[in-house]
Amino acid sequence: VGLVGAHRSRRLGAGTAFADIRPFRLGDRLRRISWRVSVRTQELHVTTSPAEQDSGVLLVVDALGDHGRSGGLEGRASSLDLSVRAASALAEHHIRTGDRVALRVVSFDGSMVRYGAGARHLRIIQDTLAGLRTGELPEAVADRLQLPAAAGTVVFVLSPMLSAAIGTATATLALRGLPVVVIDTLPENADPHVPQGVDPVVAGLAWRMRRIERERVLSGLAAIGAPVIPWRGPGTVDDVVSRLARRPSSPQVGAR
Repeated sequence: VGLVGAHRSRRLGAGTAFADIRPFRLGDRLRRISWRVSVRTQELHVTTSPAEQDSGVLLVVDALGDHGRSGGLEGRASSLDLSVRAASALAEHHIRTGDRVALRVVSFDGSMVRYGAGARHLRIIQDTLAGLRTGELPEAVADRLQLPAAAGTVVFVLSPMLSAAIGTATATLALRGLPVVVIDTLPENADPHVPQGVDPVVAGLAWRMRRIERERVLSGLAAIGAPVIPWRGPGTVDDVVSRLARRPSSPQVGAR
């Protein structure tokens, strides 16, 4: 029992490692007072520590629809193909390093795998991913869609970002200050599905408008601190996760 993962939680708690020094607040333990800093500043200051637990990783898979054509293991990949493969790879990586991983599927059935670790937990996540079926959310549910995540959780949102509900829920997490990474799973050559009886010209125009709106959503997410990267296989998120890990120690520029 204790810190088992390779990535320490970013949530502050009653740990032993040093994190920061801040002014004393009502409720702080007296043993946390830094007398050296307090004497120098003439105000009480306390030391803070990260919680003694490993990092929590939440994988959010958008299964509201499947865009593009799926050619199986050796053929072209649809958006759901890419989402499932990316989620499986991320789960395997983090579980092998000892982190706790949870899975949330956004679809009509809303599958959920709670936080856990170990080979058995990885198998449960992979089995859940293998059985995914697409389905739209009821309008009343989509309007108030939320993705609960505790403070300090690293969130990966795997989505083609063609749903306003997913974009809003992702933005809410980023605005809360959580480290959020958006993995764009829309294939570059994805073409619209044209239902029978619909004019292909009209369907093509609607698809172009939808793609334009999608680019606005992705730009907005990047602007509030949620990096957006297309899935390119193993190693896709290495650089962006390293930058997110350095974010708390980077100089911050305040607005005037």
